[in-house]
Amino acid sequence: ELSEAQSVAALHGHHSAPPTRAGVRGFLCSVQGTGTATKGPEAIGFTSSLYMLVTTVDDYNASSGTAFGLGLAFAAFGNYNRPAHQITADLTYFYKRYGADPAFRNGYDSEPMVMWLDSRKYSRSTIEVVSRAVQPHVYLLGDETAKSWPNDGQFFDGTSYYWSTENPWRNPAAGTAIAQLADMVRNDGKTWFAPFIAGYNKQLLGGSCVPRNGTETLTRIWELNGGTHPDGWFGISWNELVENTYLEPSRRYGSRYLDALSALIRGTELATPSTTTP
Repeated sequence: ELSEAQSVAALHGHHSAPPTRAGVRGFLCSVQGTGTATKGPEAIGFTSSLYMLVTTVDDYNASSGTAFGLGLAFAAFGNYNRPAHQITADLTYFYKRYGADPAFRNGYDSEPMVMWLDSRKYSRSTIEVVSRAVQPHVYLLGDETAKSWPNDGQFFDGTSYYWSTENPWRNPAAGTAIAQLADMVRNDGKTWFAPFIAGYNKQLLGGSCVPRNGTETLTRIWELNGGTHPDGWFGISWNELVENTYLEPSRRYGSRYLDALSALIRGTELATPSTTTP
């Protein structure tokens, strides 16, 4: 199970312990590149924060005897027309700089995991060029839907779907949509990662809301998407208050959401002891 986190600069050693105890196996670090493969702080967006996170995880694992892992969430931040050579350069910098770092070991492949966020919004030609250039060096996952997977799936090792607004209460077709995608991915012999959220609320910025209903939304989505028997899970949690997708402990809620997630993870592991997780 992997939890996606943007605020990598804020992660220090004591923040690694609670998710580890909850059963979370790692973070996907959101990074935006600048289109160059040269070394140095200018090479890839958030470079210093990424370095800080990798160092922290390596130190934490060494001191605690754990195997908390990292992956890369390569983000477009709205620019879906970036040339393929720029994206290739960014990912080349990443795997050359961090590909052998123990923090990026995972249970799915010998190469570091990269999830290409919003991959379905790029042109097929861009995806193909980037995939052929970097796939031998990274475990490349898409961010696809049942509509886009038939077009893009051949260029990825697997996929999840960054569905931060999945609403099991107002969208009765949510489970069917996830199941359809999962079936397509599995039929192609690729790896399927189910998404989950605890809730979503961007109303103050003009967005929508998926009410948490305590921990009911988290539980319902886990049960719904768990029916696809995923190879792993990606939790969509930026741990901030703008979109209210947080899972980390807070003064108001304590460790309520991590505790609920832990119970779901433990229950899944007990029910399916042969399931492989990173």
